[in-house]
Order: sequence, then C-alpha cells, then structure tokens
Amino acid sequence: MNELGIQCGYFDGQSAAEQSISVEFMMDGLVFQVPGGGLVSWSYDQLRLISLQRNNGHMTLGWAEDDAVRMRIKNREAGEQLFRLAPHLKADRPEKGVMKPVMVSGAIVAILAMIYFSYPVFRQAIIMSLPDSWAQEIGNTLAQVSIGKAASCTDPQGLIALQTLTDRLTKGVAMPYELDIRVIDAPIVNAFAAPGGQVVLFRGLLDEAQSIDEVAGVLGHELGHVKHRHPLKRVIDIYGFELLLTSLGGNFGGYSSMLLMMSYSRDDEREADETSLSLLKDAHISGDGYADFFERLEEKQSFLPDVMNFLSTHPLPEEREQTIRERDDVGPTTPALNKSEWHALRNICGSAGRKLDDWDLQDEEIINI
Repeated sequence: MNELGIQCGYFDGQSAAEQSISVEFMMDGLVFQVPGGGLVSWSYDQLRLISLQRNNGHMTLGWAEDDAVRMRIKNREAGEQLFRLAPHLKADRPEKGVMKPVMVSGAIVAILAMIYFSYPVFRQAIIMSLPDSWAQEIGNTLAQVSIGKAASCTDPQGLIALQTLTDRLTKGVAMPYELDIRVIDAPIVNAFAAPGGQVVLFRGLLDEAQSIDEVAGVLGHELGHVKHRHPLKRVIDIYGFELLLTSLGGNFGGYSSMLLMMSYSRDDEREADETSLSLLKDAHISGDGYADFFERLEEKQSFLPDVMNFLSTHPLPEEREQTIRERDDVGPTTPALNKSEWHALRNICGSAGRKLDDWDLQDEEIINI
C-alpha cells in the first residue's frame, strides 16, 4: 500500500453533503472507508475526471460503477500522483487555452446579439443627428443619377397643381425636410423618394392614372417614406456607415448606381401605406383610388414591362390592397384636385409628352429607393 493517505471529500449521490474520507493510493486503485460503511476500492481504470481547478489543483472524480458518487481531491501533489497512476485521466484534463476559443466564441455571439438588437436604435440616433443639408445633398445626387438625362417638367399651371396637391396632403403634417417634389418627363410608370425630402414622379405614372385620387395615394405613399426617413435608413442598412463617412467627404458618386437597386422592407412599405392612408383621411380624399391604381396595374403587368417594374418596387399583395379599402373610412370626400387642376397636372410635361427615344435613364429603369 502506498504510504500516501490524503483527506478528500466524498459525495454519496444521495445527499448534497460533503463527507470527509481518508484515501490511500494502492497499485491497482484508490481505497477508502465509506462513512458508515465498509472498505471500498475504486480501480484506476474506472475513474473519470469530472473537473479540474487549475488555480489550486483541486479535482473532482467520478466512478464508472456508480455515476452518482463523487470524490474531491484537494491536494495538488496527490492529483499529480493520480495522473501518473491513471494516465487516461490526462485525456480528460482540460489543456491550457482549451476554454479560450469557447469563451471567445461566446463573447463574439454576445457582441453580435447586442449589435443586432441595438442596431436599429443606434442607426436611428445617427440618422436623427445628421444635418439636413447632408441628407438633401445625397438625395439630390441620387435623384439626378436615377433620372439621368430626362428633363423635369415645368409647365407653370402643372407646377401650381402639383403644389396644391402636396399642400393638401401635408397640411398640418410635420415633415423632417423641406419637400422637393417634381415630375420627370419619362414614360416610366413609377415614383420614388430619395433622402432629404426628394420625391420624383414620372410622366408615365400620370398618364397611367385614371383619377387624381390615384396619384394622391401614390404621392402620399412616397411622402410616408420621407416622413419616416426610410430612404436614408435603407442607405445605411445596405451600405453601412462607411458610405456616410465617404459621402460626408463629398465623394459618394461611386455608390449611386448601386443605390438604385435598393428596395424597402415590408415594414417600411406598410408604414408608408399607413402614412398615405392617414394623409388621405386628414385631407378628406378617398383611398379607393390608391387601391384601384394597384389593382389595375396588377392586371396589366403581364404585358406592360413598366408596370412590372413599378410593382416590383412597390409591392402590394392582396392583403395590403384589402387593408387600404377597409381603412377607407374618411367620411365625405372630394377629389384631390378639381378637374382643371387635374388636367394641368397631367399636362405638366406638355400636352403631347415626349417620345420613348427622347429620354435616357440609368440602365433604363427606375428603382424606388
């Protein structure tokens, strides 16, 4: 028998109390007296290492024949002696640094989770702190890249009608930017909002609309994007804060063509719809025209490419259309413009419009940003 007898802790698996025992190291195993019982021998090959504390060498052992019992060795030298007698325990011993990758991975997961859940708040704080002049500058650049060489429509009576419609929709509504709304002389059935209060309507949309209320609904939707700063949010979501730093230095032209490919999230589109319906309601304009416009475009999308483009950037599933109709509870309504004003707006680019070959757009398509 080895002369080394050490005091250890013993757990019988039936209670949480630690009992003190004296353990002797024999050639073929550990021998000790069980409190209130007889002499017990644990062969070395039946031992397994449960835990090891590197700071003090304390270890906890398990026994193959009874998984509930535990032995705690609190002597570093005894622990080293045990490793020599039962070398298979070394395979169970955690090596230095083994826990480090796990800890690092856990830290990374925690950081990513924190970023994921705090990012919207952080992003919103950045957006709210940016100067309006910056948002307007990048909005002007993006809008110009989007429309390419197509000209703005400037018929005086048409401009007055457009302003009248805008004033009616935004009366008493706080907008984050001074609005810059224009019609572009191109036969694209589309509209989009850019950062800084930019809203662009295309002649093709006015030509396609069968009532001024349809145009009012679409314009209200784009004003919803402006009100909630969706364009700027999407810029940050897709291209990150690197773009902000680059653009603040006055060099964001390289991103412009890529930014044309952005689209809004479902939540953003839903929020813009809600805003449009709210603007229409406050202005006592029926929302039926807004729903009618999309319903008609959906019927035409199979043979009218420009319509497909509009629907791809302004998704309106059936449930959204139904929601618009159900929310049309504004009471007595009047058309968004009178007949003469609607006529003037439809002819803001001139009564004949321009031929398809006369306009030039970036990649021949406009994406709602």
